[in-house]
Amino acid sequence: MQPSQLSDYNWGLATFGLDHIILYSSPLLSFIYPLETLLIFLGLLRPLIGKNPLIYKTTLGLTFILELLDAIHTLPPLLINISLFKTINA
Repeated sequence: MQPSQLSDYNWGLATFGLDHIILYSSPLLSFIYPLETLLIFLGLLRPLIGKNPLIYKTTLGLTFILELLDAIHTLPPLLINISLFKTINA
């Protein structure tokens, strides 16, 4: 990427507005942070639970489902109007 392209990209991102950046990134962040926190917590409990794959798969799977639904509820208005998300969000 050339320096002029990078400055054009930064200008475009800056003009997009902080409100829009937060609006469109919040579903992704609300999906990633709980999974990340869970992995850290399971890592801290590793001396007690060991490397049991059943525990990791079960807790991550259940958290994944719940956080996917939560991320759908925080979608911006542009994306929430898709029929699949309307059905889930109802």
